[in-house]
Amino acid sequence: ECGEAEAFRRRHAEFFLALAEEAEQGLWESEQGGWLDRFDADHDNMRAALSWSLERDPETALRLAGALARFWEIRSHYLEGSSWIKAALRQSDHANRRTRAKALSEAGTFAWHQGDYEQATVFHGQALALYRELGDEGNAAFALLCLGVQDLEQGEYERAKPFFEEALELSRELGDKRTIVYALHNLAEVARHTGHYEQARALGMEAVSVSREMDDKWGTAR
Repeated sequence: ECGEAEAFRRRHAEFFLALAEEAEQGLWESEQGGWLDRFDADHDNMRAALSWSLERDPETALRLAGALARFWEIRSHYLEGSSWIKAALRQSDHANRRTRAKALSEAGTFAWHQGDYEQATVFHGQALALYRELGDEGNAAFALLCLGVQDLEQGEYERAKPFFEEALELSRELGDKRTIVYALHNLAEVARHTGHYEQARALGMEAVSVSREMDDKWGTAR
């Protein structure tokens, strides 16, 4: 009645955006379990913040959806994560390019989880183009990795392999353990599918080792 509702909704969205962005790195490391529990408890708050920001502040919605993507992936909320990110992308054509590139990459990952490899390739290709424009080698390496995965899933092992090799080379140069793990894992998959089992074992065990260095339990289990 006193006209303060909109201001409180904005503060609510800003609070949960800050929380989600604070948690991003922790969702890859030893604090993973605690952050997952916190997000489980506050999932409806996150949804409310997303709903409001889609209407009032689309770039906040895009940032929030990108920050929540890891949580949705670990908890297997693929359909929900995909829906929020695609809605935010539709509403924010003129968002910051780095924010948009990240959201495109996450949209591609959710398309992959749902078996839509063609759509995943489109999203990851757009993300790669933006990251290269920005000179962001680390995230470009991750986008290369994701593009290779689409070929891997369709049995195109020799076509997938160069994407993984380039991603591994770039991520080793940068010391990016997250992408190193995924590149090793996917090269191990190529080796396994093409009958090179000892090579697959060696690559896989190196991926486990780096995951353990990060204390990424979910990654280690995979």
